Amino acid sequence: MPTHNTLPQWAAATLACQGLAVEAAFGAGKTAVLKAVQHLGYVQIDILRTRNFQGLYPFYKIR
Repeated sequence: MPTHNTLPQWAAATLACQGLAVEAAFGAGKTAVLKAVQHLGYVQIDILRTRNFQGLYPFYKIR
């Protein structure tokens, strides 16, 4: 009988296949970002639009 995976299980498997399931898999800082981009082969940039951006992300400073 086939088994059915849940969405969290698929998400975990996807991260593991990309080498991203371990914290700090590529180190830290700018060098780690470069290593991750080289490993993945792409960069995806998403834009969030909201009126209360700073309220959702207090660590982000709008300048």
